[in-house]
Amino acid sequence: MNVDRENEDSVQDESLEKIKNIFLSDHQLFCDMGFTAKHIRKGYAELVSPYNPVFTDQNGAMHRGLLVTLADTACGLAVFSALGQFAPIATVDLRVDYADCVGYGQDLEARIHCEFMGRGAAHVRGDVVTTGGGLLSKVVARVSGIFAVNTPGKSFDEDDQEQKK
Repeated sequence: MNVDRENEDSVQDESLEKIKNIFLSDHQLFCDMGFTAKHIRKGYAELVSPYNPVFTDQNGAMHRGLLVTLADTACGLAVFSALGQFAPIATVDLRVDYADCVGYGQDLEARIHCEFMGRGAAHVRGDVVTTGGGLLSKVVARVSGIFAVNTPGKSFDEDDQEQKK
């Protein structure tokens, strides 16, 4: 069978771009937190949360609650990108092992790989690092998790599909 790799790549690129746009641009919480996708490819997502004093702790560093939300969101994007579609998923287990403190004025960046995709579960792993603020980048947390895939429920792009009908 002759496979048109160029067409296959462009379809995947289009699918990943759609995932990025719907998931981040249309989600009010993620917009409020300033989450942006730095890089998404099949089974991988890099998500950035720029420094925002609204979301800081008493020391002026990004709050750990925001760090966990960023990590969970990046994990979900890595799973969606591995699936290549917005099939319903759910976080089953998310482990965040803190490695170091976030410095004052630093952005956070989650770098997550989907390491395994089964019929019912996906396994993810990655790091959250600090960037900017005039300090060296460093790993501040290690992340691993399990996501249920093919769960009952509404797909993220279901409203988008309905509008096209």
